[in-house]
Amino acid sequence: LQEKSAQAENELWDAVREALDMEMSTVEDILESNDKTGVYVSDIHNGDWIKVRNVDLGKTGPRKVSASLASALRGGSIDVCLDSIGGPVIATMDIAHTGGWEDWKLFEAPVKEAATGVHDIYFVFKGRKGPKLFNFDYWSFE
Repeated sequence: LQEKSAQAENELWDAVREALDMEMSTVEDILESNDKTGVYVSDIHNGDWIKVRNVDLGKTGPRKVSASLASALRGGSIDVCLDSIGGPVIATMDIAHTGGWEDWKLFEAPVKEAATGVHDIYFVFKGRKGPKLFNFDYWSFE
């Protein structure tokens, strides 16, 4: 029974990832949920990344990117890249300690390189090697 339950849970998370149209760098990246935020990405480490497919940046492009994150430790940074993890970095968000793994704060950064049209967006996570950096709830372009 436990094996079927674990299989059903894995199938559920696969369906969630597909519905969100995203990929993650490692199987260690996991989705968690709580009553306040719903589903969020947890267990993020240095070098991990999330790909969001076919993001329409419009004809004029965004001026800033923002994301809701939580960190009980030092945090880190997020490079927002176009079309690959080594693609142009259009923004970098510095993520500070927020007070806890579910103490969410909104972080923002200006978009420093103009980007328009449809692109895959990569959120590339950086920080101290070893410990978990932060939890990632949602993001937006404005």
